[in-house]
Parts: sequence; structure tokens; C-alpha cells
Amino acid sequence: MSDDNDRAELNAAYGKIHDGVGGALTGVGVFARHIWNLEMKLLRKIGVMPIFQRTWWLFIVLAILLLMFVTPLGAVFVVTSLCAATMDPKPEDDFIVPLRRDPSGW
Repeated sequence: MSDDNDRAELNAAYGKIHDGVGGALTGVGVFARHIWNLEMKLLRKIGVMPIFQRTWWLFIVLAILLLMFVTPLGAVFVVTSLCAATMDPKPEDDFIVPLRRDPSGW
């Protein structure tokens, strides 16, 4: 086996690994945005969404409180909020975000 052949196989393997990791990260982002939407629907159902719509920084306070007292739940809230932030949540939409980007928007 020549050294060039090994290099081509290595590049092909690297490309497949890169595609797999990228796909996995995309899937995690979609799942995290779905969880974020569920969290926002819960806030709407318990009736506190108008408060969050007026003062968006309460999300930061909520994240800090959750991290201080219920760390696993706080970590989930922070990860989902970071994934949702990439989709530019709007107060008028109750901070509900689309799960994926519109491909025609690029």
C-alpha cells in the first residue's frame, strides 16, 4: 500500500467523521430548541409570560436561580436558551422559535 493511498483513506474517514459530528450537533440544537419552546409554553400556561415579555433580562435571573438551587435544571435551561438565541426569539411571539432555519433565508 502506498502512502498516497493511506492519505486518501484518512481524508475520506475524516470527512465522514466531520459529517457525523456536524449532524449530531445539528440534532442537539433542534432538540434543545424544542425543549426551549416547551419551557416557553409552560411560562405562558402558568401566566407569567407577560412579565418575561416586558423584562427579557428575567431569563438571566431565572437561569442564575436555577443554576444556584437546581443545577441540572439550570444547566438544561442555559443550554436550551443558547440554542434558542441563535434563532432570535421575539417577545411578541412569546419567545417561541422555529426548530430549523428556513433554507430560502440564506
